[in-house]
Amino acid sequence: EQSKPPIQENGGLFSGLFNKIDEIRAARIKAGAEKKQQQKEEGEAKEEARKEKMAEEKERRARETEQRRTKEAEEKAHKMEEKARKDAVSRSKKEAEGLRKQDVEEKRKKEADAKKREAEQKKKEEQEEKLRQAENKKRNEAQEKTRKNAEARQAGAKNPTRGSSFAGSHTNTNSNPAGSSSASAKPVLERRASASQAKLDLKTLWKQHETAWTNFEATPPSQITYQNVPWPPETDEVLRGMVSAAGADKANEATVAKQVYRKATMRWHPDKFLAKFGARLSLTDRERVLDQV
Repeated sequence: EQSKPPIQENGGLFSGLFNKIDEIRAARIKAGAEKKQQQKEEGEAKEEARKEKMAEEKERRARETEQRRTKEAEEKAHKMEEKARKDAVSRSKKEAEGLRKQDVEEKRKKEADAKKREAEQKKKEEQEEKLRQAENKKRNEAQEKTRKNAEARQAGAKNPTRGSSFAGSHTNTNSNPAGSSSASAKPVLERRASASQAKLDLKTLWKQHETAWTNFEATPPSQITYQNVPWPPETDEVLRGMVSAAGADKANEATVAKQVYRKATMRWHPDKFLAKFGARLSLTDRERVLDQV
């Protein structure tokens, strides 16, 4: 229709109609252009929406990826922490087991040591008991010997020509009625004199013992036997005898007693004696000497 030539005004009755047609044609052309523009704008809007949607989708995927990575990192860290915790628990169990075994071993060792000490203590007590019994026996023998010697000296002093015993002399004296009072007084005086003489003799024996020990300690025999050890005159009163031999009086008796105690300990302690004379002890008498010490 656009290619048709315009209708002249003098074209007749249809000129108004053609004008109307032109207007309609122009309106259609305009509407078509507007429609195209609208379609173009709608297309652009759709493209923009599509791009925004793609951007949102990309951002969503990025967020999901980040969340997944964060979750994986957290799970990995949790697994590592769990593994570290299990390792720590395992180490703690092993250490506790090691400590328990160590405690058990120490307990067993302590029990063994306690049993050993108990056995040693029992053995020591038995040895001490044997030593006490031997000392008591020796003391009793020494006392009996001293008593017999005193009785012999008493009898000899009373009747030196006959050497009769105190009992016989006492019987003969009592047979005389005229001297009965003097006869009954004599045994008491004689017993006191005998006791005093025995005490004096014991002090002399202790002094002799000190001299013998000094010589023994200065020049010990090459082979020490039981017989050539200068044993104390009595074994139950060693400290008192050494104090007496030292010439202590009541004024300085306590001081001398302390000195004598140290001296006796250094002399008769088994370890001290063994350290000083152990190399010279005779093999045959070694056990006997140490038992006596």
